[in-house]
Amino acid sequence: MAYQPDTTETTELIQQLVSIPSPSGYTKQVISFVEYLLQEYNVKTIRNRKGGLIATFSGENEKEQRMLTAHLNTLGAVAKK
Repeated sequence: MAYQPDTTETTELIQQLVSIPSPSGYTKQVISFVEYLLQEYNVKTIRNRKGGLIATFSGENEKEQRMLTAHLNTLGAVAKK
């Protein structure tokens, strides 16, 4: 049987994330939220010197590693007439 993601859970998580005010330079609250979620799954997290979050997921092969980067700040749009 193929894996079927829980789209309701994913949608709720996205709604929670985007409801946290996080303009550039003011991301402490959203980073803390993501850090808490990751720690609930026993994911090792640390903060870098600038306050960014680094999460380490252990895998089966320690010789081959991958890196993923993401932004947690929200970007607003400006509409002009």
